[in-house]
Amino acid sequence: MKKLAYLALSGTALLLTLAACHKNDDPTPPSRTDYLTGHTWKPSSGTIVYTDPSTGKTISEDAFDPCEKDNFYKFNTDKTLVADEGATRCDPSDPQQETGTWAISNGDQQLTMILAGQALFSNATIKELSATTLHITGTDVDTSTGSPIPTTFDATFVAQ
Repeated sequence: MKKLAYLALSGTALLLTLAACHKNDDPTPPSRTDYLTGHTWKPSSGTIVYTDPSTGKTISEDAFDPCEKDNFYKFNTDKTLVADEGATRCDPSDPQQETGTWAISNGDQQLTMILAGQALFSNATIKELSATTLHITGTDVDTSTGSPIPTTFDATFVAQ
């Protein structure tokens, strides 16, 4: 009888030990930084909307030229950014790669990308950031014309 009681207690102790060693099946979900740095991103679609200062007309155009659709962006964990022109360059004299920095701010709600000392996107609102999609929107000022023109943008990138 003592042996039976000892076996029962030993079996219970073994079950409690095994239960205590059970791994947590609920891993911590990836953060936005994990998603961003876990992939290389290619432009998929986007629009830029602005008002033409000479005519007052609202203009909507593609955010990415056809030569930019094969570009890709790599967000490194050290907050550096590498932009690669892909197989098709818009200007043959452009470098194949440019480097810069990136940051997520405002409670993981905004993304800033700086390349070659210029903001590519400044405080863009992150609409979606998942294992497959980076979707950002925002308002910026285009200074390429010599006078600042407020623009809104909506851009989507896909993970590679």
